[in-house]
Amino acid sequence: MSKLKINQKISKHILPEWLDKLIINTLDQHFKISINETKVISESIVKLSRYYLENPLGKTPWEEPWCQLAHLCYFLPLNYLRNDSVFKKCQEVNPSFKSFRRLIDFGSGLSPTAWAFKELKELGEISNPNNNLNDNLNGNPHTCEILLMDHSKAPFALLNKMGLKYNQSALSHFNDSDFFKESLVTFSYSLTEFNENHFPPWIDRAENLLFIEPGTQDDGRRLLQLRKTLLAKGYSSLAPCTGDNECPLLLHSNSDWCHDRINIEMPEWYYEIEKFLPMKNSSLTFTYLYLSKTVTRFKNQNQEARIIGDPLYENGKIRQACCRNSDREFLSWLERDLAKKNNTDFFELPERGSLYSLSAVDNFELKGKQSQRELRIKN
Repeated sequence: MSKLKINQKISKHILPEWLDKLIINTLDQHFKISINETKVISESIVKLSRYYLENPLGKTPWEEPWCQLAHLCYFLPLNYLRNDSVFKKCQEVNPSFKSFRRLIDFGSGLSPTAWAFKELKELGEISNPNNNLNDNLNGNPHTCEILLMDHSKAPFALLNKMGLKYNQSALSHFNDSDFFKESLVTFSYSLTEFNENHFPPWIDRAENLLFIEPGTQDDGRRLLQLRKTLLAKGYSSLAPCTGDNECPLLLHSNSDWCHDRINIEMPEWYYEIEKFLPMKNSSLTFTYLYLSKTVTRFKNQNQEARIIGDPLYENGKIRQACCRNSDREFLSWLERDLAKKNNTDFFELPERGSLYSLSAVDNFELKGKQSQRELRIKN
């Protein structure tokens, strides 16, 4: 038998054709710009990126046409792919996730959240965006009321032209706890604009919360601290966490943070724009947190581990960080064991961000201390 080949499973996340077409049509009809005017588009993206770097606590300047252009052609498609990936992971741990009857998107902008939720609802190709989630709530499992919140009205005007049907949220409803039943409240890329002491006063009434933030160290550790606060208020952590234990990355490290990564495949026009950009994206990182007061899972959480790291190759051994309790743990395999037990010349390591079932493993042993423990897979 030839030498064993070891690779990590890596999925490609592809921008759907309907969103590709929607971006091109909106660019042409609203901005009177062709998708081929890559220099003009890239200048807007660089300008907005520089604004975010220089004003980390500033509000997005939605009234500026260059800001809208940058979001439409760059931030919307990239954030759509991030959110789509997160929604699928949430659906995996809660099969009723896509059945929420109301989506409340805080700091929505062009709401990649709403567009990704449309896709999760299995509406098929959205060639006509007016065939939308936000029609009558008449018992159809694909219907969902979309409520958007943003400090500016400018993105709503653009969303109208793009055909997304939604309501701007009425704050008067937020005093009614029943308003949040069967609802999902999302915060996407908005934690930088406030801290936990400045959250909306109604947030504790929400039954289901989802945060999606950039995959930076600061944002990741801020979200881990927020998790502690919300667990103390009666929420359960559903994803990426497999339980409500104290986070091992906070407990055993002063610098580590939880973040995911996905590989992406974009339309050709995106790569033409990217040629003029200082940043290139073959993959996307992000951090997220899904919590609920009404949904629980994992009767035996120690049988499920979330893969939170890339493979580490060390002198005949492979380690991969995982999370299932408050211990800092790594799945590990000895290459000699893999060579013995595999009847093929290929072994695939689990994908980053995926759930790994230890119940399917017949033989493993724990090695090391809580701050650096290995789950040595034997079979």
